[in-house]
Amino acid sequence: MFYGWWIVAACGTILGTVIGFSFFAFGAFFAPLEAEFGWTRGQISSAVSLSFLAGGTLSFFVGRIVDRIGPRAVIAFGGSVLGGALVLFSLIGQFWQLMLVLFLMSVGRVTSTNPALNVTMANWFVRRRGLAFGLSRIGLSLGSLVAVPVTAALITAFGWRAAVQVSAVITLAVVVPLAIGVLRRRPADLGLEPDGDPPARTAPGFAPPPAAATLGASFRDAIRTRAFWAIAIAMVCYFFGTDALNLHLVPFLTGRGMDYQAAAAVAGAIPATFMIGGLAGGALADRWSPRPVLAIAFLMTAVAMAGLWASGGSALVWVVVPFFGIAAGGVISVHASFIADLFGLRAYGSILGAVFLVMTAGTVLGPMAAGILFDRTGSYDVPFLLFIMAELVGGGVILLARPPRPALAPLAESV
Repeated sequence: MFYGWWIVAACGTILGTVIGFSFFAFGAFFAPLEAEFGWTRGQISSAVSLSFLAGGTLSFFVGRIVDRIGPRAVIAFGGSVLGGALVLFSLIGQFWQLMLVLFLMSVGRVTSTNPALNVTMANWFVRRRGLAFGLSRIGLSLGSLVAVPVTAALITAFGWRAAVQVSAVITLAVVVPLAIGVLRRRPADLGLEPDGDPPARTAPGFAPPPAAATLGASFRDAIRTRAFWAIAIAMVCYFFGTDALNLHLVPFLTGRGMDYQAAAAVAGAIPATFMIGGLAGGALADRWSPRPVLAIAFLMTAVAMAGLWASGGSALVWVVVPFFGIAAGGVISVHASFIADLFGLRAYGSILGAVFLVMTAGTVLGPMAAGILFDRTGSYDVPFLLFIMAELVGGGVILLARPPRPALAPLAESV
């Protein structure tokens, strides 16, 4: 089997472990933290948002570092930082300590997942890039499916501090060995070609074609295009709604009368359905243009958010959950491969890091706004309205992300 598929499996496992235990499962800690320390939902959300700001800023530099030295050391370092931060999380006693721990968790999460994982997979695949990104989201789905309900069960049985310590052990045991033992920077490191293609053969006297990693726009050229800013702004809108929803989903559902364990199961089931959206979105993006696929996924996400708001607390929420996961998973899967298609791999890590830096505005403002508005109104009605509007705006903006001129991105004519 082409070694690139082992790369995809490792990236998916790392992604699911890190995001599952350090992000999706965090919503299960709202109630215990409120009960023990008396912190409001707005305070906790603001601390999380500030940590996202730090992580988003760091993602720009992570992308540039990965372009230069490869992903293995970066991801292993990030997994170690995240594991250590989770251990410290179990020891906190004051609000400033929570903020410090969340900052360290964000540093570890960014350096061990995106953009390092996306750069790795983009180097190993060209024709099958959308499928590879989609398959990696299976790991995200399975990790979240396990992490959220397991964390909630551990909190109920042993307390939130023990639950965090278990998360730390799992993170360290999974991320660091896979990063060092499995990941490789690009196919040429093992004498292979992208997609598992046979080595290119050329007639005597003719130079071989340039490697895919040398093709594409420079960082400076890419950030001057309309396509870059359209993708970045669209992803601001996407994460404004989805990050806030994922973070507040458990308290939202329990506030509507749902049992705590059932609410945690719903929160875990949503990212579990990402695999369907990731696979479908990746396959469609490989066959058709990623741009309309993304626009449709944004629209579906907005509709699903409205369904979650209307059905929250009742059994009907289980009907909406798969729809939301498929839509949101499609956006996550396709946008990273779309950037590689538009701009090539020459500066992919730097470009992707810059997109993450811009979209940090959404990851910061969304959860913070949801928490503050809940504290003031006692309801999630206004936050859900903002989430839905953000997804609709993002779907419109992504349609402006047309390929730059071929001189900037030799791979863009296939998009």
